[in-house]
Amino acid sequence: MLAGATPILVHNCNVTVYRAQRAGGHSERIHIDADGNVSASGDAMIHVNMSGNIEHTEAFRGSESQIVAFDVPKSFLDDVRAAAIGQRRPKGMSRREWNIDSVGRPQIDDPKVAADLAGPRSKARDIQNLNQP
Repeated sequence: MLAGATPILVHNCNVTVYRAQRAGGHSERIHIDADGNVSASGDAMIHVNMSGNIEHTEAFRGSESQIVAFDVPKSFLDDVRAAAIGQRRPKGMSRREWNIDSVGRPQIDDPKVAADLAGPRSKARDIQNLNQP
């Protein structure tokens, strides 16, 4: 992109998200239509790989699963990172405090395996809202 005579580098502002799911199974939660619009079903957490690297998803995929991929704005990943909590309650925190603190927050999945594996507690609507201008 050029602004006057000064070149400006514009970075790709999207991150590719991967999800392994079995067609027709309970894990089939992400749907992509012929125009590339993404929708999601169900109200529970949707575990996805937002690292931009498909390797973990390929290793996790079962023999009957397919991998779906779609792009999200990097700001979505940044929001998930900022709000994410671990899968286990921290030492010293009561179960009640943990339950209150974790409501609506994304869950970090397998942090020792790879970065940006998460279960956004987005309910399907947050993923669907990514298609809005």
